[in-house]
Amino acid sequence: RGAPVDTKRQPVERYNEHQTSSLKELRIVLIGKTGHGKSSTGNSLLHSSTAFCALESGSSITRKCEVGKVSYTDNNAQLRALTVVDTPGFFDTDPNYTNDVIKKQIASQIFEMTTPGVHAFLIVVSSTIRFSPEEKATIDFIRNIFGDKAAQYCIVVLTGVDRLQQKSPEEFVNTAPALKEFIQICGNRLFAMNNTLVGESLKTKTKELIKMIDDMVKTNNGTYYTNAIYIEIERQKEEDEQNRKEEERRKKKAEEDALVARIREEERKKAEERERRIREEERQRAEQRNGPGTSFDFMRYLTSAFGATSINDYAYMPHSTSRPVSASPYGGRLTGEYMSTTGAANGRAIYEGPKGGRYHITESGNRSYIRK
Repeated sequence: RGAPVDTKRQPVERYNEHQTSSLKELRIVLIGKTGHGKSSTGNSLLHSSTAFCALESGSSITRKCEVGKVSYTDNNAQLRALTVVDTPGFFDTDPNYTNDVIKKQIASQIFEMTTPGVHAFLIVVSSTIRFSPEEKATIDFIRNIFGDKAAQYCIVVLTGVDRLQQKSPEEFVNTAPALKEFIQICGNRLFAMNNTLVGESLKTKTKELIKMIDDMVKTNNGTYYTNAIYIEIERQKEEDEQNRKEEERRKKKAEEDALVARIREEERKKAEERERRIREEERQRAEQRNGPGTSFDFMRYLTSAFGATSINDYAYMPHSTSRPVSASPYGGRLTGEYMSTTGAANGRAIYEGPKGGRYHITESGNRSYIRK
């Protein structure tokens, strides 16, 4: 976050409340990843080495939003009021300070400190740290918090440019496509900051940054990012989240319904297969019991059990054999055919009477005519 300074906090030069209402105020919020120089940039803007605690550390020194206010004379010799809010850094190494915790802190505090709204978000990025996926995630997280509308109020501040080793800020940006894209979204507003400057050099540099902010404010017609905008963005995000969950619920139900339908279809096919196997086994047993040639008659019998035809119509089904036709001692002609039934008459010879009737002989020796 820049060179170490005395950590003893000193009050920032402040303007009185009566003066506030008469001054043209500029309200700025510093945002970025831990260790990228937010606090040092805030000190530079306030022309104070101790307004915000700035130490080089992998863990955020700033644990809550802090505000500094000064009055200054601008390039037009007008007295101005400047409000600068320093915020905790994202991706802190302390597990108790997750991005969500920091997000809630920022959202709940900055709008009270910048009433009625924020003129400029300074997104602080260090040029001394490789722009890693974590840095990209920080940019994405900031965009997610404040929404795409916030881009019109954003300026990317590149710190540590004094240590770029003959590389220009633009060349550094070109090595980080995600950062370059974000700068383009922010209207190509990039400011190279050297927080080691002192005296007149520092004043000149901060005036350049203030001018860039003023130009952006003019482009925005003097509007600012308000708590109402943030609340609307949060409402929209909640609505989008509810829609996403509802879509997931519908998708899950559709998948479950499809699964149930598939299981039912598989069970239906299995039941049909079981029925087919039972019929096949019955057919094979009938053939083994009565000999070949009975399968068709037996299947007709099974079919009659499931159809509208009475089983009596198929109670006695003849079948052909190779036995010779001859006369019968029962007064009829032996046809050479034999009964094929599931009852006691199974296998009995079939006779044809003189007048054409067909019958078989029962156990008691009587004729039992076969119905046509």
